[in-house]
Amino acid sequence: MQIRILEGEGALNNIKRKLAHNPQVVVMDADGRPVAGAAVVFKFPFSGPSASVQGGRTYEGRTDGDGRIAVVGMTPNDVEGRFVIAVEATKDGSSGRTVIPQSNTMAGGREEAGATGGNRKLWIGILALAGGGAAAGMAAMRGGNSSSGATAAAASTTLSVGSVTIGGPR
Repeated sequence: MQIRILEGEGALNNIKRKLAHNPQVVVMDADGRPVAGAAVVFKFPFSGPSASVQGGRTYEGRTDGDGRIAVVGMTPNDVEGRFVIAVEATKDGSSGRTVIPQSNTMAGGREEAGATGGNRKLWIGILALAGGGAAAGMAAMRGGNSSSGATAAAASTTLSVGSVTIGGPR
């Protein structure tokens, strides 16, 4: 059996907000087909940086028809640092194992991904507007009145943005 990580690998869990990134995996057979109904156990460390689900250090469930299962309701503990979630799947005498690395941090984590994604969308919107403005300006130049009968040469417009860096909260 193979276990492929779909969500949560390398995630940063926010201790201050008690927000964690619930891992999700898909269990497949040796031929890469999803395994429905496999028993899956997610095990969290008992000490040091870790997380829990409803106060417990394990989460158990069965894969759906697509071979997927996700932890629901994970909460980071108050210890900052890296840890791994051990995952084991079994069905009909076959089994597979993997680990999912995560980190707990006081500085925040990917729960700000919505804000980061929003900033990314904002930049895309700004660039689209700037490009649209340049195109409108060129169209106005081309559509202008030319009494000499000469046609204005197409202007070349280049729009470039330096590197964008998005950091944690200020």
